[in-house]
This record gives sequence, C-alpha cells and structure tokens, in this order.
Amino acid sequence: MTSARRRRRRSGAAWFLAGVLALTGCVSSGARGDFAREFRSDSAIAELELTTADNMPFTEGVRATLTATDGLDSPSFADLVTRLSAFIRQHPDEPVLVTVSSENVTVPVFGDDGMNTGILDAAADIAGGDGVESVEFTTSEQDEITGVSVVINADIAAAFAMTRSSSERVATIGSPTGVHVTVNDSGTAVRISGVPGRWLDDAEIAWTIVSAASVVTGVRADDTRVILAVGDEADVPSAQNAMRETDAVFETPIAFESPLVLLGLGGTGDDVRTMLAALDDESRGLIRYVWTDASRAEFSVASDADIAPLQDALDALPTSARGGMPVTVSVARR
Repeated sequence: MTSARRRRRRSGAAWFLAGVLALTGCVSSGARGDFAREFRSDSAIAELELTTADNMPFTEGVRATLTATDGLDSPSFADLVTRLSAFIRQHPDEPVLVTVSSENVTVPVFGDDGMNTGILDAAADIAGGDGVESVEFTTSEQDEITGVSVVINADIAAAFAMTRSSSERVATIGSPTGVHVTVNDSGTAVRISGVPGRWLDDAEIAWTIVSAASVVTGVRADDTRVILAVGDEADVPSAQNAMRETDAVFETPIAFESPLVLLGLGGTGDDVRTMLAALDDESRGLIRYVWTDASRAEFSVASDADIAPLQDALDALPTSARGGMPVTVSVARR
C-alpha cells in the first residue's frame, strides 16, 4: 500500500472517529465542533486527529494534530498556520492545542501571528541545513518554544554544529531558561540532547581529543554524561590514554563503549572490562557482546550451548575481578 493510500485511510479513520463523537454530542459544540466544521474539508490538510485538550472524554477544548497535504508549498503552509492561529484567538475561553506537520517540519501553532512567523522562519532555516531530514518544535507552554528535535544525515562534527546553531536560532522564540535541543543521526550512532551548556563543550572537546587517537563511530551526550563509541574494544585503551594525557578539564563524566561493551544508564564499562581481562581466551571467544548499566552486566553469546561454559567461567572469577556486579548470560537478541 502506498504512503498516500495509507494517509487517506488514516485521515478517513480520524474523521470517522470525529463523526462518532459528534453523534454522541462530544464534538458537536464548543471548540471541538467548531474546529471540525472549519477544517475538515480544508484542501491544505491531508490528515487530522482530533481529541480534547487533555485527551479525556467529556472535557473542554481541543487538541488537533494535522498533517499538511503532500507538496504544499511554504506560503500555503504559512497560510494554514495563520488560519489555525486565528481559530485559537477566536476561542479564548477554551484550550486549543494545535500541532501541524509538513513533509519535514512539525511545529506548534500559537494565537500570536508574530510568534508563528518566528517559528516558521526558524524551522525553515534549520531544515535547510546540510543533511537535515526533519525538524520538530515542541512546547509545554502557550507562549514559548521549549524543545527542538533535529534528525540529521551527517557526521559527528555536523551534529555538534547543528546542536549549537539550532540553539542559537531558536533563542528569540524559546523559553528564557533555554531550549532543549536534540540532534539525532538517521541511525543510532549520534544523540546529543539537552539545553546547551558546559556538557556540550565537554562532549565536543572529548570527541576532538579521542578522534585524534582512535576512530570514533558515535556519540551520546547530555548534561549527565558523554559516551563515545569507538570502532573496536581494542581501541578503548588508546582513547582512555588520550583523555588522561590531555590538559583539558571536564565537568561531565566521559565513558567509552564499543561493539563488545555496550553502556546503559549509568554504565561505565569498567567492571565489565576487568572481568573480560580476567577471562581466558576461550571464554572470551564465546562472548558476542556485553550490555552493562550501573548495577548489572548481561553477557550475550551466540547459542544456548555457550551459556553454561561462559557462566561457569564468570562464576569462577575472583571477587576482585567481579567487582560485586551481578552477571547473567543469555543468547544474543541481535
């Protein structure tokens, strides 16, 4: 089924739901009913999902999620936003929450045309960057942008640059406390997320230092820590040495992962690497990868036949090598 046919079916289903709600009296009056009557036949809208402002039945207001018609040009998209904004102003006594998406941009709509123009201009600027696949603005307030998410098909250097430029671009329309910026690559290698600050500087400096010594294949960074992924577990010692030898001072913890050692929440990989070093070659050869967080380690093997031998080898390690961390062994899920 083509994407256009799926869209038409979803749109039809959404309007069928709106029709059912109208028959029960849930949409026939107030902002919901007005919104349905005004926009259900709008040629600029391909898909519309309509519910109450707080997603609860028999309450006031409206929450509308719209998808613009494929190929809608920028002036027509801006015109749609202007008409949605006028609707919000016409219903000051009920909460009206509207989000509208084009092919690569998703934005909230406010009752202030000037604010909407600023949002659309910023979104267009960010979306026009090299390798940008999509941009989404979010809000938790009615008069300011609190978040921007960018999906980018580019390298790590470009991801850092996009994080900084996106933050600067939305500063005039964003929350006074700062806008939460998230930049992901189109895969899973890069995720930079947070209100830019010292942690972002630490992440970029660490990446620059380590990249000079090892191949860095990914980065995950926020205000709690930075994880740099290297191409092979054998590259971790050189990456760690590069960080030890630098004169740079870091406030944000830096950790390293590899295809062999994967890090979850709070995981550093240190205890796992101590265990790996204590295992014999045959036992290490059974391991596909290890996932570890701050409290446990999960070793993954290729087959059921490998579970018992590796578990026995891990159980035989001295306490000093285990570090008190619980371990499990199971067949790899990927």
